Amino acid sequence: MKRNILNLSFLILVVAFFTACSSPQERETSLFNENWKFSKGETGSEKEVAFDDAGWRKLDLPHDWAIEGPFDKEHDTRTGGLPIYGTAWYRKDFNMDAAHNGKTVTLTFDGVMNNAEVFVNGQKAGERPFGYISFD
Repeated sequence: MKRNILNLSFLILVVAFFTACSSPQERETSLFNENWKFSKGETGSEKEVAFDDAGWRKLDLPHDWAIEGPFDKEHDTRTGGLPIYGTAWYRKDFNMDAAHNGKTVTLTFDGVMNNAEVFVNGQKAGERPFGYISFD
């Protein structure tokens, strides 16, 4: 069974779903929110699938890294003084069930803050330049 690594580089991830189907009539939807790893700041290249994430914090989604602060009057007051700019990484290791072989698998993100990029096994799988909108 092939091990898959999903790296996400973006600001805020609200909810993620994992969907597998072989036809529109036969659709299976599963939540994909548990057991993520998180790191704020530049941590490595999306092409470096094997980079060390042992020190990353474990968390479940939804998660908003900006709300963790620190609050500062130097930050825009329209964002509540939160540090909303920068880079954060969310990473998830998972194995595909053999039952999904030959089927279309779609990752659907219910809401992501801003400038999201999605990588699977070091390959860019998609992006969304704007925030708080779902995308596949």
